[in-house]
This record gives sequence, C-alpha cells and structure tokens, in this order.
Amino acid sequence: MVQLFRGVDYVFCYILIISNSVEKHKQHVNNVLRILKANGLRINHKKCNFQKTAVLFSSYTVNGNGVKPPEDRVKAIAEYDLSLTYDASDTAIGAVLEHYNRGTLEPLGFFSKKLSET
Repeated sequence: MVQLFRGVDYVFCYILIISNSVEKHKQHVNNVLRILKANGLRINHKKCNFQKTAVLFSSYTVNGNGVKPPEDRVKAIAEYDLSLTYDASDTAIGAVLEHYNRGTLEPLGFFSKKLSET
C-alpha cells in the first residue's frame, strides 16, 4: 500500500489523512478512496474515524498542534534517576552521564573536549 501512496504527502500508512481544513479533508478522503478502489482495495468503515481534530496513532496523540507522546512515557523519562558529573579546567572539559542501577551509578555516556591547543 505504501507504493500506492508514494508522492501523496498527506497520507501515512496505516491510512492517516492529515488536512488543514474540512474541505481539504473531504478532497483528501475522496482521493484516497479512489486510489484504493482503483487498486482493488477496500476499507473497513467500522475501523475508521473521519473528520477528527485529534487521533491516537501508535500511542501518540496527533492533532493540529503536532504529535504528542503518551503522558506515562514522558513521566517515566522525567522521573528517571540520572546523575551528571562534570569537571573543567583552563585546558579541557569533561562530563559523564550516569544512571542508578540497584543503588550503583552506571555510566551511560561520556564527553570530553580540549579547550586549547596545548
């Protein structure tokens, strides 16, 4: 189905039609239905939602303001126990990002950079 809609910038498979007005949405839906019919494909109307201002798509909320991740995932990331340790001198700077695992800090990433040519 992806091949059918290549170049149609308002369709994302699983068919998610994004339009900036009701009139455009009707045109987009009719165009998608024509393409499906021309290729012998049909949709299940019971699984469809039309003219919604927001939809849940792959657990993300999609609306006119963009795409928003699920609140529980945002909360989990915000509450994740991290530690950032850093040090700097006149010649270099360094940092390590760590997380707590069973009460012990374990490194996730490092950064270091020379600040002068010496």
